[in-house]
Amino acid sequence: WSSKWIIEENNLDQKFTFNQLYKQNITSQQLYLWSAPMDVVERYQFYLNHLSISNQSSFMATQLFYNCTLPRFGPLCQYSLDTYISHNSSLYEIIYDFYQHEYNPINLTCYTHLECNRGPSSICLDWTEICDGTLDCQNGIDEEFCGQLHFSDCEENEYQCANGQCISKIFLHDNRNNFECLDRTDEIWKNMRNSLLFLEFRSEPTFATEDIACPQRHDQIHMKLTSSCLSKRVKILEKLLLNDKPIEVSDDCWIAVKCQSGIYDRLDPRCIIHCSKRTCKEIINQTCLDMLPVPAGTIVFGHIFFIYTKEDLIKSNARSISPSYVCYNDQLCDEFYPNKSLISFKNATCRRPADFPLHFKSFAFARDDLFKCTTTNICISPALVKDEWCQCGLDQYTFCDDEDLNDLYIRKHISFGTICDGFTELIPVTIDGRSETDETECEYWQCNNTYTRCDGFWNCFNGADEVDCYSSSLSFNCPYQYYHICVSPHTHQFMCLPLGKAHDDNIDCIGGTDEPKLCRSNDYRSSDKNFRCINDTDKLCIKPEDLCYQSHCQDRTDIQFCDNPRDIPIHSTICDEQYESVRSEVENFFCARQFDTNKPTVVHFSLGKSTNSTNQITQQHTNEMILHSSIRQTTIQQHQQRCHRGLPLRIWLNIDQNLTIAACLCPPRFYGNMCQYQNQRVSLTLRFQTFSDSRRTLFALIILLIDDSNERIIHSSQQLTYIYIRDCQTKFNIYLLYSTRPKNRTKNYFIHIDIYEKISFTYRRSFLIPLKYPFLPVHRIAVQLNIPRTNDRQENCLDQPCIHGQCIRYLNDKSFCQCYHEWTGKYCTIPYRCTCSSDSLCIGISSNNRSICICPRHKWGSQCLLHNTICYSNQNATCQNNGKCIPIDENIISYKSFICICPKGFSGERCEIVDSKIILSFHKDIILPQIMFVHFIRAIDNGPHENGSTFKTILADQKSVTIQWPHPFHVAFLDFFNNSYYLIIIQNKYNPSARIIRTITPLDHCKHISEILNETIMKLHPLRRIKYYQLPCQKRSPLLSCFYDDNHFCFCNDYDHQRLTNCFEFNHGIEHNCFGQSNCENDAHCLQDKATCPQTSICVCPKCFYGARCQFTSNLFDLSLDAILGYYIQPRINIKHQPSIVQVSVALTIIIIIAGITDSVLSIITFGNKESRKTGCGLYLLTSSIITLLIMVIFALKFWILIIAQITYMTNQSFLKFQCISIDFFLRIGLSMDQWLNACV
Repeated sequence: WSSKWIIEENNLDQKFTFNQLYKQNITSQQLYLWSAPMDVVERYQFYLNHLSISNQSSFMATQLFYNCTLPRFGPLCQYSLDTYISHNSSLYEIIYDFYQHEYNPINLTCYTHLECNRGPSSICLDWTEICDGTLDCQNGIDEEFCGQLHFSDCEENEYQCANGQCISKIFLHDNRNNFECLDRTDEIWKNMRNSLLFLEFRSEPTFATEDIACPQRHDQIHMKLTSSCLSKRVKILEKLLLNDKPIEVSDDCWIAVKCQSGIYDRLDPRCIIHCSKRTCKEIINQTCLDMLPVPAGTIVFGHIFFIYTKEDLIKSNARSISPSYVCYNDQLCDEFYPNKSLISFKNATCRRPADFPLHFKSFAFARDDLFKCTTTNICISPALVKDEWCQCGLDQYTFCDDEDLNDLYIRKHISFGTICDGFTELIPVTIDGRSETDETECEYWQCNNTYTRCDGFWNCFNGADEVDCYSSSLSFNCPYQYYHICVSPHTHQFMCLPLGKAHDDNIDCIGGTDEPKLCRSNDYRSSDKNFRCINDTDKLCIKPEDLCYQSHCQDRTDIQFCDNPRDIPIHSTICDEQYESVRSEVENFFCARQFDTNKPTVVHFSLGKSTNSTNQITQQHTNEMILHSSIRQTTIQQHQQRCHRGLPLRIWLNIDQNLTIAACLCPPRFYGNMCQYQNQRVSLTLRFQTFSDSRRTLFALIILLIDDSNERIIHSSQQLTYIYIRDCQTKFNIYLLYSTRPKNRTKNYFIHIDIYEKISFTYRRSFLIPLKYPFLPVHRIAVQLNIPRTNDRQENCLDQPCIHGQCIRYLNDKSFCQCYHEWTGKYCTIPYRCTCSSDSLCIGISSNNRSICICPRHKWGSQCLLHNTICYSNQNATCQNNGKCIPIDENIISYKSFICICPKGFSGERCEIVDSKIILSFHKDIILPQIMFVHFIRAIDNGPHENGSTFKTILADQKSVTIQWPHPFHVAFLDFFNNSYYLIIIQNKYNPSARIIRTITPLDHCKHISEILNETIMKLHPLRRIKYYQLPCQKRSPLLSCFYDDNHFCFCNDYDHQRLTNCFEFNHGIEHNCFGQSNCENDAHCLQDKATCPQTSICVCPKCFYGARCQFTSNLFDLSLDAILGYYIQPRINIKHQPSIVQVSVALTIIIIIAGITDSVLSIITFGNKESRKTGCGLYLLTSSIITLLIMVIFALKFWILIIAQITYMTNQSFLKFQCISIDFFLRIGLSMDQWLNACV
């Protein structure tokens, strides 16, 4: 704790010496579970480890542990959180609960590491206002050096954000709620930003809410004074700005002007009191100057301000009055249109707001390659054309000049689920002189199908797809089939409408719910107005939010069904969530209707509607948490105003006298006694990928923020434990802080990442990420890094004078000194004392002189002194079926305490699920290839389907195959190469551990669509041709089970007594290289079990190659042991779980080797006798016995090297190549010599 606080001795809580704890058999694990401070827990474990060393143990035996009473904590129980209440069970709940309430500050947080004059002294700079393209400081220092960002070039695999930042392309459009670009342009389009100018914070301080900027300062409606995304900051800035009164203006005038102009609401008590005796206009006329600068300082760019004239203020009767003039320094702004009336005020040029041009010139210099927008006449850089970012602005049809319409609106492959669904998703395309969309030529398409049934929208105009789909919460039900529930215009109560009366051009229900086409847009632009007035000459459709408030319909049908008027504020509606409990059932019926704007434009492959129970459970848990937090909303808001985004902390100076002082626990973004200052920091997002040889390897990743000084100071560090099967899609968000405040701008900083194997401490490689822009307050880095393969060699170098270390080359070519134990510095010249445990790895020392340790798998803590026993406590409760238990880091908040790495044949969180097994036999007329692919398709609710593949080798005369698959799947089919497919199974519901037995017949063969449809249809444009895909299943059933085209795989299924076609996108020509993560050699194909986060991959070897990686060859050799067993040996699988052919081979080999060695030894003993060598035959037989012994030893080496190399991924290429050449040679020589000697005998 800070030295400025003097903490008196705590006599209220129990305290124990370490010696007393030891005598009571208290372990460090128990102290940890009692929420003791971590440094106390580690010191106690250190004491237990050194009891045999008298000096250390006697010194530490008297150290104290305070057993604190809730809510206090700390080494002396000197801290407590003001937000604590008794029902919170963990720190996580306290934090989650606290941040569920909206952040509502009453003053500003400030970035103080630039000397910026923003005008009024009460207004300060925000970090988002640096390099945002707007001059906020009067000296322009906030935009100094920022041109470097926009003139920088990104790598080929990177995306350039609108602010110039570079991120890995893998993060582009990956999650609409998480941004890797500071300006959020990786997830939103420019034409969407207008609705995202302001954000409300109701969550913990995370990257998604804290490390973002909203640099769009204005649109047609709003204007902001900051690039912060916090709406409350905008309001505070406006308030502070307008509080600054010009010296020459009287107080009476100033208040009256703010009331009259609308700065204060005219119903504000200040306005009512001040303008009670005289009107505001009278006060202005009597007390104000003719021209009033409002506010006293500048607004933006350090020189622009507003002027109100007395005349305009008195004449206007509007509730909000715009400024009379906008004033600026004409030496800084000289690009405006001439010949406009100007006035001068205090050496500034002023003009009417209406005189300003609509668009500023994009460039002040001429270039021949600029792109000119036809809609706005502005010019943009060619680099901004077709960058998925609309720079020109949208025209009346929402088209954008600088973006390709085909790329933006027409998908490469048509979304099969949205074809002929009653809604036009695609922009009309002219084909053969006709305007075509996804809703033309739908004669053969059933509107009631798998994709439209009960989706909440009337895809059939008569609503046949929504019959019997109403919410179970309605007490009213229709007793007959083929009826709709609607509200009668006569009784204003529910009634049952026959299906035949829907879509008959007569409105039979209130709101026209039986005639949805009347309010539906005829083009691809959907509408949120779905309530139709019945007897209205204007044919008006209104939004549900306008119901029950004021009548918009001439016949008042929009309010007639409503209950008595309720007290609903002007900006609220009857459909708001808070009024759900007071709404009638009829009102709920209309509020629950789906807007057409909510209709998905892309519908993913599905076999029918399903429910995700996991999501429901999570939602229930979340609601419960919010319910708890609402208990103390007022108290929490008071704390937030004190600590901004930090947690309110209380320091107990004297517990006995109840003497405390308020403080704050600040997140990394802030510092200060009230978290009022914004921190310089590095916001790092990392994602890692591994090759197939390392997917079950546990890694320790060390992330260091280092400078380029000779000391090579480690300013901050983070350590991650990474294993692919858990973290393959995890984005690690890490804050790295500088050890000095502010950072030293004369130094260069960079991020250094070391990769070690956690179990063996084997060093893999290191990455270097330079921080290129020292002028930025927040360095936002987002990269994906590939962990090198096991056999990628470490590159040494000689260009660094490493005194006590070795020169190592980064993966991006630069080099550094990797220091030996207890040495640090740029050239490893600075000694230090490592305090890590003896069984851990010490890799350096931080700026605060703490050792940085890599712990063994089952130990943790800053010094690796603490044990994690979860994997040893109860094996029955951890991993089943010989799964490998990996403990979760204690510093990670997770509902799991361990994960399991499952052996082949098992899956699930605890390896409790046996893989699905498919046993296939084949009709005699089917010619089987030597190798066949098996593709598995998994349909995911509201998401793209997953495609996984494996292969099977078919031996001669083999008529059946067995396939094991560890993942859920809904469709499985065979691929005999050359696009020859056979359907295996379609299952609407996945059945884990199923055993599927099927015989594949010629009827399961999937034909190309060109073999089914006639030539005339095949010549049609794909958008027209796909409308005929329902015909094959309707006309050829049951002789046809599936077919495919160049982009889709389709199958026939039964739906509502009909045979309908269902299709999903499938890439027939995909390059099987495991998306660049292949570990296969010799041009082998790589297959993986799924496209995202594959858990297993298999190499399909070309001719004459074999092995787990196709690393062995039989070319120029006869049939060898390698070729016989190579395909069957499974990598990284224990010998106990290998295929039976491998286990039998091992057993036979052991028997043969033992028998052969025994026979050879006995023969040597026999023929070693001088009597037996009196004739020449004895000498030959002795030599033959010795050679046989050598042959058996060499054969044993050959066999076990093959087994070990295949199972363990032996990677020493030199050794493998040497043994491949030499052992086979010696075996053949030995056998030939033995045969020659036997012939001599």
